[in-house]
Amino acid sequence: MKHILRKIFFWDEPAQGAFFGLTLLPVAVWFAFSVFCGILVVNYALLAKPSVIAFLMIVAYAILGYVLILELRMQILLRWKPTFRWKRIWIPLALFALSLLYGEVVCFQGNMHWLLVMCGALVLGCLLWDFRFFAVSWKNLAGALAWMGALLVFWTTFAFAYEPFRSGSMCKLSTTMWIMGIIPFYEEIYRGFRLSTAAGSFCFLLFGNLLLLAGYLLFASLLADYAKISLRKLFIRKIRCVWGIAAGSYVVFLALALWETASYHRAIKELEAHFCHPLTSAELERQFYEGRSANPAFWEQIEATLKEYHDSQDELEDELFYHTDTTDAVLPESIHASIKKHFLANPGRLKLEQMLTGPIPPPKRNHADDQLLNAMSSPNLSNVRELAQQELLRIIYALEDGEFNVVSASLERMDAYREYLWKDHICYSFLMGIAVESHRLKAMEKILASGLPPDEWLTAQAARLVEVERQTDLLEEHYLFGESVIDLNIFHWLAHYAGNDTCPCLAGLHFCSLRFYFPQGWWLAANELKGMAKTLRVRHFSELPTSRTGYYGVDLLLPALSKGTVKKQSLIASSRVIRGLIQAELHKRRTGEYPDSIDDLPQDPFSRQTLKYRKGTCEVVQKICQEEVAKEIYQEKGKEKKNGAYCLYASPSLFVSQKRTLQAVQIWSVGPDGIDDGGIAHKPEYGSSEKKKDDIRFIIPIP
Repeated sequence: MKHILRKIFFWDEPAQGAFFGLTLLPVAVWFAFSVFCGILVVNYALLAKPSVIAFLMIVAYAILGYVLILELRMQILLRWKPTFRWKRIWIPLALFALSLLYGEVVCFQGNMHWLLVMCGALVLGCLLWDFRFFAVSWKNLAGALAWMGALLVFWTTFAFAYEPFRSGSMCKLSTTMWIMGIIPFYEEIYRGFRLSTAAGSFCFLLFGNLLLLAGYLLFASLLADYAKISLRKLFIRKIRCVWGIAAGSYVVFLALALWETASYHRAIKELEAHFCHPLTSAELERQFYEGRSANPAFWEQIEATLKEYHDSQDELEDELFYHTDTTDAVLPESIHASIKKHFLANPGRLKLEQMLTGPIPPPKRNHADDQLLNAMSSPNLSNVRELAQQELLRIIYALEDGEFNVVSASLERMDAYREYLWKDHICYSFLMGIAVESHRLKAMEKILASGLPPDEWLTAQAARLVEVERQTDLLEEHYLFGESVIDLNIFHWLAHYAGNDTCPCLAGLHFCSLRFYFPQGWWLAANELKGMAKTLRVRHFSELPTSRTGYYGVDLLLPALSKGTVKKQSLIASSRVIRGLIQAELHKRRTGEYPDSIDDLPQDPFSRQTLKYRKGTCEVVQKICQEEVAKEIYQEKGKEKKNGAYCLYASPSLFVSQKRTLQAVQIWSVGPDGIDDGGIAHKPEYGSSEKKKDDIRFIIPIP
């Protein structure tokens, strides 16, 4: 056992041991990255298991401890002098403490990251420890500089490679204090080496490898001089085996990367054949505009007019506007009249109503390959949702005044909003269009309760709802195609355009140029692209996998797409419920009474059975505005504003929920959970053991 330990720790060959430890360090980093990429390809869920993480950490720390023992023993043999023991210990430690103190002052001024300061202090302390040997050996000086330069190159490569993946970086990659703190002269490095270009990234990493090789060989020469052997004899069998294994792994990973890339290209060809369209940005642009002309000035005017509307908005009106569950809240008569008058006379709202009388033009977008399509600015999406909320309030007030022509005009504008959104190719636009249509269905419930619409109009609306349902089915493939192009564009953009040559604040590297340095990462990226292409080869959102696919990037993107299935089914359920109410209303107009039952109700998309119908007692939850709290809001002076609109949730106690019963006809769907809760939709408070109820219901009160 003792003999084995002496062999393992090179007790009789300290120089060879130090060189073996130095060799093991970069090779271990290479293998650690290889293991990480391999786990992500084979089963990324292993990285979520504490036992696996603990095992990998133990192995990593064991290797690091082993290397440190080999290196420190050699350093002690080279430099330990009993005569100068205390002076050589305490003077460097004192200067090391002073450098840390200086670093704290620099950090306080916000000019440097504390990690960089500590690293610099550590290097200073090590140089002072080794000052005598450092001064008399040019190899030590050159080797130290080469090691420091290589460390700077690889640290810079890691920092700029990581920056595009930072949270919130996709839209506009901003080099924050994070990069400024860990890389000295980061702007000069980024500009000087032109890291955003393929040649710049390749040459920068090549320069780092050359520095690493120079430091490695210079240190080997120092050890050979100490051991009084030739440099060639320092490369013992163990060291040759380590480099041989590293070279063999490089060849294996390179072969895997080339094979996976070929598989990825085949999967893309199959996906294009599936959609019958090329997966290009140009094709996406053609489908988006579809003969329409962009009108950026229109959207700039919409933005300015919405700001004008917000600036002149009433305090309580703001609360009603931003909370769709309070649009039908019960208000004191005086407050209701005040809000209604202010809303109808708002100059910004009137101007918007005049602007939105025809088809809505698309904004200007750049669908070029060097653009990150997922980060295309789309403020018009949120603006359209605000416009739909305005129309809902406008319909409520028009119904109170019996102005059915105003109601029809508002519904036509809501149709235009939805059609505009559904011409887009971003899944978020599909969901936003569903939200707009949901506002319209809520308005339809109130229109049916008013008794104002004629029979012909109701019949036409029922036919329109059938057409909208058919359209949602056709749109799924359209959005899946758009998401395929956008998601593949993310990988393409990261590989080729993550940096920007003209602005160092847009930090990133040309990853494609580094693929031969890190074939493990290339293999992983090609595998993810292949998985993306295979997963998206479907026609409907419901066909997407609901469990893990085994592809890390795919599983990150799927939850956003899976929302489309439930949202679409909820819209269809709501639409069919309104169709059923139209049927009940037309029956009442023919016979004078609502039917006791309806046999031919549409099918519930969640239960696959007919929708539920009941005539009689109906339990509802209404929001009641507390008059005293509302008066306090009106009396409050200098209310803080944010972005031109009043702060939301200014008074959490403004509305209270109150249950009441009334006579009504009600039709409902069992909702996404498939459980019939009698038409009740209820979200329990946080921490409550009460179960969520998600039935989808609309009613017509019986006078």
